[in-house]
Amino acid sequence: MRKTIYTLIIPLLALALLTGCEDHVFQTGNLVLRLSCDKFTQVQRNLVPSAEAMAIDTYHITGTGPKGGTVDINATDTTITLGNLAIGKWTLHAEALNSEGAILAKGTTSTILSKATATAVLNLDELSGNGSLSVGFIWPIDQVADDVSIDISLVDQGGNEVSISPAVIDKEHGTAVLTAETLPAGSYMLHAKLYSQGVLVSGAAEAVRIIENTETAGSMMLIIGDLSTTFSITIINDTMMPLKGTIACTPQEPVAGQEVCMTFTPESLPEGVSQDTITALWYCEGDFVSSEGFSYTCIPAAGSHRYDIIVEGESLGSIGSASILVSMPIK
Repeated sequence: MRKTIYTLIIPLLALALLTGCEDHVFQTGNLVLRLSCDKFTQVQRNLVPSAEAMAIDTYHITGTGPKGGTVDINATDTTITLGNLAIGKWTLHAEALNSEGAILAKGTTSTILSKATATAVLNLDELSGNGSLSVGFIWPIDQVADDVSIDISLVDQGGNEVSISPAVIDKEHGTAVLTAETLPAGSYMLHAKLYSQGVLVSGAAEAVRIIENTETAGSMMLIIGDLSTTFSITIINDTMMPLKGTIACTPQEPVAGQEVCMTFTPESLPEGVSQDTITALWYCEGDFVSSEGFSYTCIPAAGSHRYDIIVEGESLGSIGSASILVSMPIK
């Protein structure tokens, strides 16, 4: 189920560092280190921390080499030149930090510095630490019975359901709050289903992003269809490293009982990513209905119904989603 969805290489970093070597028997040289990180280059996701929290501010580079040699620098430019290093094997570790000092991504590489090898690429391909999630839900109280309940699940990018405490529900005001204090950094899929008299009356599916020492907060309106003939489209911003696109419904103004086809069209796909490398899951009112690609055909019941598509690739942090509200008139 994992496929490449998005790869974006950040610019190269430049900063000069001199690291002394006391033993003059060791030859020394310069190492040009290039940092590559495709995790934190865009900030578009449904439930995410602030743009400032997601932005890389500095890089912290540490390393060890021959004869006890060490490196410990901070960098903000495009190329990092580590100067006067002892020839031999060096192990380098880099962390990408935001302005608050939270680690957004990290990585490690080992390289041999010699006259023949003077450059290295360090991929920041690991996420770090834990964050928290707080999501509020609201629904119209005049459209549900006293037994109203909400079922919420959280699934990580590996497809594993995450253990979370039940949401705190306020039936009188038609609200619920989900709080998860400790979640490993990464991407998640949040599913919410609202039940009244044992029947599913509304639901939603959205993508979530968690980063170290940061709360991801947001709110979701759970709409209950009202048999309106109004047809409208709601596009939810896709997430970190997103697939931008739109959902179109054919026909745009269906008659009662008519079959409709919803099609998701991605936009601005990065180089090397095609529609064949993207996996899509369709949901109706938060309930899974199809995994057959970018199109879904059905005959909606009378009323307004929310359809969600969640797209995913194998890159860590690559889940995005979009939604459409389809209205079917009464016969």
